[in-house]
Amino acid sequence: MLTNTFIKKIMPYLFGAFLAITTFFLFIELAPSENETLYADKVIHALIFLLLSLLGYLSFPKHFTLTIFSLAFYGALTEVLQQILTVTRRASLLDWLADLAGISLCFLVIYFFKQKSKT
Repeated sequence: MLTNTFIKKIMPYLFGAFLAITTFFLFIELAPSENETLYADKVIHALIFLLLSLLGYLSFPKHFTLTIFSLAFYGALTEVLQQILTVTRRASLLDWLADLAGISLCFLVIYFFKQKSKT
C-alpha cells in the first residue's frame, strides 16, 4: 500500500517526467493534417496544462504560486521556441491562451476538492 509520505516524495519526479514528456511532444515535428478537428489541439493544450498544474500543486504545495507562474512562462516560451526551432510548428497565441485556460481550470479543480473535503 502506498503511504502518504511515499506519494509526496514521488510527486516531484512525476511532475518532472510529465514536463519532460510534454516538452518532447511540443517540439516534435508534425506532418500536416487535413482531417484536424477545429481547435482540437487547444483542448489538448488545456488538458496538458491542467495536468501539469495539478501535478505542480501536489508536488510543491507551498510554492504553488511560483509553479503556476513558471508554467505560464513555460507555455509562452515553448510557443516562441516552436517558431524558432521547428519547421512544421508555429507560435500560436491561441495555444498559449489554451495553456492558461488549463492552468485556470486547475484552480477550479482544487477549489472543488477542497469544498468537497469540508463536507
